[in-house]
Amino acid sequence: MSSPTEPPDPSSDPASGRLTRRESLALLGGLALSGCRRETPPPAPVVVAAPDYEARGHRLREAPKPLDRGRSPSSRRAVVIVGAGIAGLSAAWRLRDAGVTDVEVVEMGSVIGGTARGDAGRCPWGAHYLPVPNPESVATLRFLEAIGLAGRAEATGGWRFDERHLVFEPEDRLYFRGRWYDGLYLRAGASTADLAELARFDADMAALRVARGNDRRLAFTLPTALSSQDPDFTALDREIFAAWLTRHRFTSTRLLAFVDYACRDDYGAGIAEVSAWAGLHYFAGRRSIETPETRGTHYFTWPEGNGWLAEQLRRLAGLEGPRLALDALATAVTPDGEVTLDAASGDARRLVAADAVILATPNHVTARLLGRRPFGVHAPWAVVNLVLNRLPETDTGAWNNVICDGKGLGYVDASHQRLGQRLPPGEALDSPICWTWYRAYGRAERGALLAATPESLGEAALSELRRGHPDLPRCVERIETCRWGHGTIIPTPGLQFGEARRAFARSEGRVFLAHTDLGGLPFFEEAQFQGIAAAEAAMATLGVKGESWLGAAG
Repeated sequence: MSSPTEPPDPSSDPASGRLTRRESLALLGGLALSGCRRETPPPAPVVVAAPDYEARGHRLREAPKPLDRGRSPSSRRAVVIVGAGIAGLSAAWRLRDAGVTDVEVVEMGSVIGGTARGDAGRCPWGAHYLPVPNPESVATLRFLEAIGLAGRAEATGGWRFDERHLVFEPEDRLYFRGRWYDGLYLRAGASTADLAELARFDADMAALRVARGNDRRLAFTLPTALSSQDPDFTALDREIFAAWLTRHRFTSTRLLAFVDYACRDDYGAGIAEVSAWAGLHYFAGRRSIETPETRGTHYFTWPEGNGWLAEQLRRLAGLEGPRLALDALATAVTPDGEVTLDAASGDARRLVAADAVILATPNHVTARLLGRRPFGVHAPWAVVNLVLNRLPETDTGAWNNVICDGKGLGYVDASHQRLGQRLPPGEALDSPICWTWYRAYGRAERGALLAATPESLGEAALSELRRGHPDLPRCVERIETCRWGHGTIIPTPGLQFGEARRAFARSEGRVFLAHTDLGGLPFFEEAQFQGIAAAEAAMATLGVKGESWLGAAG
């Protein structure tokens, strides 16, 4: 949360909604110049819809009955993992490291990654960054070591990270009434009272970041299983975050907008929907390891987002050939380890018998496969990739770019990590780049998202982003869209410490569960923890011993 790059016009009152004379002239001048450059309207960009897997998932509703119990299996495996998202891939990695190689991962999509999938080297279709881990996120630290992004310094034994994969500066900026400002808290025009309230909020979050309960555990950790069970902290799960903020006299419009954006960005829902425990976890649950490389940023990122991490996990797990079945939909699972698989085309079925099954699927899918009641709801998301053949003349090169008061969550510049290259605003590019725009829809808007066309989603992104980039339409070569009807679990009150989630997570016979939903928060570290935990439970069933990768309470 840094100050704006330039002091605001003293005559401007950003809170008033009125444009000053200087702002009006700047806007009119920009429009005039823009009009001089374009004598003819730009061609309409081609809209290409990315693969939409919601329809495949909905086939579970009308899936045929399982294959006859008396029928011989088509194949046998030590372990079958259903779902090639981060949890499923992490489970496969853990099993391979333990020497369990007779594993088949089945995935209903045509690519791996789940909501972390990306287009290799080009753009993300879901999650697009990984925060530098907390010390207690030992599984994720082990993973980063395995792929060469983390290691121990010989002299001190402390952690070091590969800075080439950490977000370059500038990191965040916010567009408000004609100007871009550094950071995501709007300091321009903030009153003394606003800034005092922000300082008080920051101080409270700093205290909670190191607070411990009567069980001596940290109040907020990743994975969440290591968090304190002290009633003073678990009670926060029964309260709406907005109510907690009001109760603690946080009423500044600017602070509330900043906090609400943070929750929508991570959880797909704002302060009026998420629990106080989840909202506070956003600000107090991150204690990223500090190193010389992390000064100024605490995020890893890649052009294809976390699809890059998914590919690294696939390689570590040795998943190729018959060990990875794409376009395969699991339509039935039995407690004794039989999995019925349908081809995505619907024209072939097979039965696989396994000594252990890991369901690395969202809770609503797992519920259908096991005949259980779902315990949580998901936020729908839209992702729009704008493929640009030139940069707008207003571009200044930040990674995360947010339009104040926009319905979306802003856009991420996938080209931001290009080493040694400063792309020129306004000039044609040697090769296209991607800007990825995200929008989380409210639960009540799920139908509107499903009814949206690629064209309408593309226009929504363009309309919002050209507020900060008036000449953006002439820069866009192509628009690609994706819908996530069940994007991220919403940590509503009662989810984290209620009995429903805990009861749902229990294994059944030879079937073990693994998904970020089971931890209550939609984070990479949580998915990885859940996948490894399920793999170690399956190892116990198989009689395979090994030291746990899960760590201890913080």
